[in-house]
Amino acid sequence: MQGPFLFHSGPSPGSLTTLQINRYSWSKVSIIIYLDSPCGVGLSRSDNPINYATSDLQTAADTHHFLLKWFELYPEFQSNPCYISGESYAGVFVPTLAAEIVKGIEKDEKAFVNFKNCP
Repeated sequence: MQGPFLFHSGPSPGSLTTLQINRYSWSKVSIIIYLDSPCGVGLSRSDNPINYATSDLQTAADTHHFLLKWFELYPEFQSNPCYISGESYAGVFVPTLAAEIVKGIEKDEKAFVNFKNCP
């Protein structure tokens, strides 16, 4: 349970879900961005059908673009360490995105990602 709340199903089908504060939430010590990727997965959508034609490299480029835009909009977080992780097929996405971030750092992009490697 990583978020600020714990969800509990209602006592019977159709009853309301209840929320409880998660005392052990990661959000107390970090900022976590959950991103559905590539386009069309989970809740991610696009008005442009061409965005659904993706590859691993395109997904990495799109995610890197998202991160740069996010840090541009919220520059107060640029100095925070940035770790990327994932599950399942992210074993391909994470290193591909990492390579994209490193290329951006080497190009000295305006919006900086303070990319870190887990110890």
